[in-house]
Amino acid sequence: YWDGVLNLYKTQSLTLVYTVEKDGRLLELSEYHSLFFLLFIADFVGASEDPSVPLRPEGCSSRVKERVQTIFSDNTSGVVIGLDLGVNSLEGEINSSSSLFRLKINSISNLKHLNVLRLHDYNFSGLIPSSLGNLSRLANIHLSGNTSGGETPTPSFGRLNQLTSLDVDSNKLSGNFPIALLNLTKLTYLSLSYNQFTGILPPNISSLSSLENFEARQNSFFGTIPSTLFFTIPSLGTIDLADQLRSPTRYIFKNATSLRSLNLGHNHFVGKLPRSLISCSALELGTLKELTLLNLSNTLSSGTVPTELLHLTKLVSLDLSSNSLSAQKSFLNNLSQNLTNLEELNLGLVDISSEIPPNISKLSSLKSLSLDECNLNNSLVFLDLSWISLGNLPVSINNLKHLTTLKLGFCNLHGQISSSLGNLTNLSTLDLSSNFFNGHIPSSFGNLLHLTSLVISSNRLSGQIPPSFANLNQLTTLSLVSNKLSGTLPPNISALCNLETFEASENIFTGTLPSTLFNTPSLTYIDLKDNQLNAILEFGNISSPSKLERLSLGNNHFKGSLPISILSLVNLYSLDLSYYNTGMSVDFGFFLSQLKGVIDMDISYKNTTNIVDLSTIFLHLKSLSSLQLSGVHVSTAKMDV
Repeated sequence: YWDGVLNLYKTQSLTLVYTVEKDGRLLELSEYHSLFFLLFIADFVGASEDPSVPLRPEGCSSRVKERVQTIFSDNTSGVVIGLDLGVNSLEGEINSSSSLFRLKINSISNLKHLNVLRLHDYNFSGLIPSSLGNLSRLANIHLSGNTSGGETPTPSFGRLNQLTSLDVDSNKLSGNFPIALLNLTKLTYLSLSYNQFTGILPPNISSLSSLENFEARQNSFFGTIPSTLFFTIPSLGTIDLADQLRSPTRYIFKNATSLRSLNLGHNHFVGKLPRSLISCSALELGTLKELTLLNLSNTLSSGTVPTELLHLTKLVSLDLSSNSLSAQKSFLNNLSQNLTNLEELNLGLVDISSEIPPNISKLSSLKSLSLDECNLNNSLVFLDLSWISLGNLPVSINNLKHLTTLKLGFCNLHGQISSSLGNLTNLSTLDLSSNFFNGHIPSSFGNLLHLTSLVISSNRLSGQIPPSFANLNQLTTLSLVSNKLSGTLPPNISALCNLETFEASENIFTGTLPSTLFNTPSLTYIDLKDNQLNAILEFGNISSPSKLERLSLGNNHFKGSLPISILSLVNLYSLDLSYYNTGMSVDFGFFLSQLKGVIDMDISYKNTTNIVDLSTIFLHLKSLSSLQLSGVHVSTAKMDV
């Protein structure tokens, strides 16, 4: 039966492919698992025990090509030298007696030249066959993302002396560090992460003299990190040993001049951070000048953060969180000057007894900053963390009682705005713009009596403007643009007697525009476009000469005649009344003769019963630079064309 199956595949029968598949995988027949079934297909239709017969991938059916993702062949001999079956959905054990490993025709005899084997993310279970050690030309093995268990085959893997890359992470491998791997002197990449290895790391790990990347995070290794790992493997660029080690002793670094990434987070070390870690002095133990990533979070480290860290000028990511560390003022002051390449900085639970220097915002590359529970000095008066990804508002900010300026724009902040910000009663400037805040605006903001600028635009805030805002009589700038705020504009908004700029466009406000707003003596800019304001437009009795320069009310649902009181806006130079439904004839000549200073006007889609005479507009508005009349009936009869 099996020979017949293979012969049918050899004749490219697509019908049989569907016959032997079930639930998204090929049926398992005795010792021939689906994976090796595919290997047989590749053998029969494309390869031969005779290396002079070239591989013919075009001989495979299209269905086979979907399953066998990549088969590499030598350009001259045509023999199979590489096999990539990664990221598939086949399941089951890798049987060591399977035809992949048996020394007979159509199996290992056709794969003896193999130097690349990728079987990652297959959900294979069982042991890794020791027969893999017979493929002596293998240079790359990638078996990650399966459910293989047991110990790594030894000593068979030790015979793969051409191996340069071994990746077995995310399996269920156990036992001690595979000693046989120490024979692989050409190995440059070794990943044992996310397994169940235990015991100590061998002191003679330096035998891997060509190693560049060593990753073994989230296992159960214990003891010390062998110092030989650092000072006898000069090519080592990445070390990741996070989430496992239990050690009473410290790590020692020496001559690790090529090390670029060091992750020792979530290990149990004891004592102070070694100055050898970051020293640039020849008298010290070592230097890590090429380091771009350093993670020492949750390592039971204590003492002060060494200022020598500032010499690691190539650092892109620094994580010192969840320790018993404190940061001195000298370290913080020089942070933005020295570590100019930083993109991620995590100082969570680091005791910052001094002020955060204002120039930390000058770290132009910084994308993520964590200052959670940092015991920030409450004498801080200015804090600008704009354009730094925080994720959550640091709780410690609530203790900064003397803060006058807080800028957190573009900080990737989520959730509701903390009402405790209303306790920072010395604030004069608060910028929370361009984040992902939702919920309502805290009514506690009404306690910020010294506030002159409040910018909470470009969030996802809903609800109404809190009535408590009437208390903010020092406010000069209020920006609520691009949220989901609703309801009517509060009639007592005129209580903001010092208001100069009021922006609330791109919300869903309804009702009327409070006419008292135009009696605010200092107001120069009103932007309420793109709402659902739907009442008759009224400006009220403007008692004194208005300072209003820009008025944007477009794309609402205003109706009724154009109020004559608009003529009191003698300083107006920008006017947007687009989509205004007057429903009647408008004498534009009369209005524009009084508003001669307008240089930017939008009356597009204005529903009037008369035709707009362009000659009248240009007659009165001598300085006009921008005019939008889309959707309006216009006349050019009196114009010289």
